[in-house]
Amino acid sequence: MSRYEFWLEVFRLRGSAAPLIIGRVIGFTLFSQIVTLLMSYLEVTHLLANSHYEYIGAVLALLLVLRTNAGYDRWYEARKVWGGIVNQSRNLG
Repeated sequence: MSRYEFWLEVFRLRGSAAPLIIGRVIGFTLFSQIVTLLMSYLEVTHLLANSHYEYIGAVLALLLVLRTNAGYDRWYEARKVWGGIVNQSRNLG
């Protein structure tokens, strides 16, 4: 693949999820810009302490670890079953 073809493939929208989400991305971007401008114009400070964000981050990290471990366990179990199938097929031959 040439360099030109690579960039054509990168920016190709057909078959991509980009057209499905671009409206939401633009909407959330505009919303965040409005909130940021209002906060700076009204000189509003943060109402929550930083510790709340740390607690939420710890909970999300724990959930991510548990999901990863569960996925790895499913993969390992499937690997064992597939190995058993291969061994049984070898025994038949």
